[in-house]
Amino acid sequence: MPRLVLVVVFLIVALTAVNFLSTVKLTFPNFNKASAQTEGTTYYISPAGNDQNDGLSSTTPWATFSRAWHLPGQSTYQLQRGDTLILMDGIYTQ
Repeated sequence: MPRLVLVVVFLIVALTAVNFLSTVKLTFPNFNKASAQTEGTTYYISPAGNDQNDGLSSTTPWATFSRAWHLPGQSTYQLQRGDTLILMDGIYTQ
């Protein structure tokens, strides 16, 4: 039981710390040497966004991680090696 309490406290502290961050930047490493010279695309996601947006700026972010991972109506991945997904401030409930 004490371990469970410790885990719950840790999660509360971790989630609180994340809430204070204005943005979190995730960068996917590019392991493909042939395309290492090309810079990836930067995408934005926000709880206040809209999945109909292009996700290419902080004023047009996507709303869900599902939209960030896949192209609408397809199983093709949106994010590619070298791309950056910026998580904007907010509470994500997905």
